[in-house]
Amino acid sequence: MHRKRVVKEASAAEEVMAAVAETGVKRQGQINVLAAKSNRRATNRVALVEDSVRVENILLDSGADVNVVLRGVTKALTAAAVPLEIVVQDKPQLVFHYGETAAPQKMSRRAAFGKLTLDTACGPLVLRGLKAWVDYTASSIDLIISRPVMEFLGFSMDDLLVEARQQKSEWDVSDGVDIPYSNMARVTRLMAESRDPPDPCLEDSDAVCHT
Repeated sequence: MHRKRVVKEASAAEEVMAAVAETGVKRQGQINVLAAKSNRRATNRVALVEDSVRVENILLDSGADVNVVLRGVTKALTAAAVPLEIVVQDKPQLVFHYGETAAPQKMSRRAAFGKLTLDTACGPLVLRGLKAWVDYTASSIDLIISRPVMEFLGFSMDDLLVEARQQKSEWDVSDGVDIPYSNMARVTRLMAESRDPPDPCLEDSDAVCHT
């Protein structure tokens, strides 16, 4: 077990440590990755982080094993003097880009968000305890929500396909297939953790839909 150090960002005036988070997923001895240009589905709705930072670009990625937040979010939280929990690992995590020949990348920090509020048709949906790796290469205010979190909230790829089949057995998807990617497409690295099992993405009763 490697030792972990927890740091708190108390205000913008204090020394700020950039946050990164969300452990990767390892199942059945295989490395699972954040898929490049995978099934990212824009919610077309906004989110509010810690009741302070507005995130316009929330993407649900059924091909992602990890949550990813761009550094613009943590930077905005710091500017707003919002406390942010930071976990620094003494030994960096080894994450992998997409492709067999891609060089691995080391990441040593993670951020845990106390409250993420998603706008939905039935009212706000609150997620607590979300952890996400921070992408330092892009400064926009974006967030990818991974498949494990989607499944925790009830998403099922099989149910999606069954529902489509129940509507009709054949679909013409030629229109709209080449929809331009948003600026989140810059997050093309495929991430996975090769060492430790993941922390739970969310705790029980952390997702609440208010009507």
